[in-house]
Amino acid sequence: WGFISAPLLSFPLWGGTSNQYAGTAFVCGCIILMCGFLMQKVTKPYDNDLLLDANAAARKGKPKKEALTMKQMLQNLSGPMVPYFTSAIIQALQAGFYSTLLSYFSTYVLKNPGLVAITLSASSVVSTCTSFIAMPVALKFGKKRVKQASTFASAFFFVLLFFFGRTAPMFLLLRCLLTFASGFGGMLGYTFLNDIADYKEMKGERPARAFIQSIGGTATRVGQAISVSVAAFSLAAIGYQAGVEVTAQMGQQITALMCWPPAICCLLSGIAFIWYRVDEDELDVYRAKKFAAQASALEKT
Repeated sequence: WGFISAPLLSFPLWGGTSNQYAGTAFVCGCIILMCGFLMQKVTKPYDNDLLLDANAAARKGKPKKEALTMKQMLQNLSGPMVPYFTSAIIQALQAGFYSTLLSYFSTYVLKNPGLVAITLSASSVVSTCTSFIAMPVALKFGKKRVKQASTFASAFFFVLLFFFGRTAPMFLLLRCLLTFASGFGGMLGYTFLNDIADYKEMKGERPARAFIQSIGGTATRVGQAISVSVAAFSLAAIGYQAGVEVTAQMGQQITALMCWPPAICCLLSGIAFIWYRVDEDELDVYRAKKFAAQASALEKT
């Protein structure tokens, strides 16, 4: 991100004009669109409607799909969805504080504005590496335990950033450790939403899977929007003004804003997740029976 998106803003076709953000957004949009088609290609064999379509084909008819009412969709916001949604919003709050204040911290505290690009790129690499081990670890120790451990560890590393992250090497090291710790919880986010949908189905409810997934994404965006706004107002509250010299005391306040609110948010997010109660073992047994029944039905067709 740091080494590609910033130069993309100054691409010759729109660099230095009022269209530089529009041009950059256009390129990013094309990448997202291509990835969407790729994702559809990869995931098509695993669609939940596969069995329904196969059964319909055997009857030489069309699959019957019942639409959910708004009331049925809203009923999905109960049970384990409540602590998940609460925890997700609180967890997203920390990202807004950190991302908003990182450039100010790098410029006025570390005196190294270029560290932003290095930090973002290093974090991306660490996050990608974490993605390969997140699920094996979660399956071994339990998704809920790993999620909570991830948020509590993130809070710990934010505290360490405040006390020991005042030099570029230490900041980069602690930030990579923080990314590694938080990556486990982040990678598990949408697996919890799938678990919630299957849990509701197991309990005899009608899961609105697409609705549950969209609400999960909404939680992240709501949290980030709130925290970005609060962080911006907090900068004004401590007296920061563009073009005015930043004193050592203000630098200390910027550091505190970047570290303590995210640490508290991570801690509260982990606590809120205590009330997320889905028996993963029971869910695994239910899924095994469900998939076995689907496989048997597909063989018959």
